[in-house]
Amino acid sequence: MGAPVGPTGCEGNYQARPERAWILGAALGAFDTELIFEDDTEPDITEISLVASGGYRWGEGWSARLAAGAVLAGTIEHDGRTHEVGAGWVVAASLSRSFTFAGRWFAAGSVTAGFSSISTEEDLGASMGERVDLMSGDVRLGVIAGVTLWERVSPYAQARAFGGPVMWTLDGQDITGTDQHHYQLGLGVNASLPWDLSALLDVSVLGERALSIGVSAEL
Repeated sequence: MGAPVGPTGCEGNYQARPERAWILGAALGAFDTELIFEDDTEPDITEISLVASGGYRWGEGWSARLAAGAVLAGTIEHDGRTHEVGAGWVVAASLSRSFTFAGRWFAAGSVTAGFSSISTEEDLGASMGERVDLMSGDVRLGVIAGVTLWERVSPYAQARAFGGPVMWTLDGQDITGTDQHHYQLGLGVNASLPWDLSALLDVSVLGERALSIGVSAEL
């Protein structure tokens, strides 16, 4: 449950981008997954977040990035009960290394650590329940591989593995859990735009399901 910012270092045109550059970005992201807690509660959780990031790329394909943003909305559902997700925050840091092959083929690996905190309230019909916090953190390892077409569009396949705790209070009891899947598999595409801008679409369809739409600028 890390930050919804394509955490693979896939930014810009892999053929034409400069060796060194500062990178600023923003992304709107959402995820949907199933958790499991120590008391055997297995809720479905969805979240929508908006995140800003800043980073630096240097020689031989290395880049580092910090990200921070707000959780905007979401729901947690289990056993016929619904909890509304209120305001929250998310932070993350990532380090990645990219490689190019035969001119237009590329691959990248990354490690990302993230942490988030949200408030939840159970929907009781006529009223809302007590507001309690849900906190989560994880470390993610990611790899992508793709090709640059027409010197501007870079589609790729991606895989990520992750793990970390989720801490919540349910019916007055503090419980600890984790994601049931611990992986993501999906596809993405990065498109170079004028004025050193690039747009990113990243979709995970297996494991933890996620969608990120972002834009970044090289300075």
